[in-house]
Amino acid sequence: MSCQGRVGYSNPKFDELIGRVRGDFDAAKRCALQNEAAEMIVNDAPVIHLWNHLLASGARKTITYRADPNNEVWLMTVRM
Repeated sequence: MSCQGRVGYSNPKFDELIGRVRGDFDAAKRCALQNEAAEMIVNDAPVIHLWNHLLASGARKTITYRADPNNEVWLMTVRM
C-alpha cells in the first residue's frame, strides 16, 4: 500500500500504521493509531503549504466544469 499521493511522501512505518487503522474495528485503537500517524506526518513535514485554498460553492443547472486527473475542480474551468 502506498500513501504517497501528490507530494510523493513515503514512509513505510506510516503505511503500516494506516494499514492497521483500516483493518481494526475498535474505535479507540483506530483513534490512537490515527493520532500516531498524524504525529508522524507533522514530524516528517513532507510538505509546507505556502497558501490556503478558499472554498467556493454554488448550484445552478447550467454550470459545467472539468475535473483534473486528481479529481480537483479549478474555478478557471467552471463555465455558466
